[in-house]
Amino acid sequence: MTLIAGFSALSISTDHKISSSILLAMLTVWSFGLGLVLYFFKTAISRFAMPIIWATTLLSTIFLISNYGRWLAIYSIPISLLFCYFRMTSGNPKNTCYLPLIINLFYCGILCLFCLKMGLLK
Repeated sequence: MTLIAGFSALSISTDHKISSSILLAMLTVWSFGLGLVLYFFKTAISRFAMPIIWATTLLSTIFLISNYGRWLAIYSIPISLLFCYFRMTSGNPKNTCYLPLIINLFYCGILCLFCLKMGLLK
């Protein structure tokens, strides 16, 4: 829910510094520190954001469909959301990535249900 609220605040205006900081902190922790490293190279990798977003979304779909590879979605979903964050905060209003963002937020819900079902959050 915090991810959804943060991204909805960013979709209205990228001037929301609190939601931007919360999102970056959450995605950095969730991607095991990769978010902070990529944040410093944000300008260099921003032109590759959309192909990376769609590639990781496709990988997340494959991982979630697979029985044995479902745990790999834990790594691919936050990376895709991190690049969605970079794309949304790049300053260009044409940089919209709403469809893969909605897909990945939906996958977050599936992943949370999977973790609850398997008893990983007890």
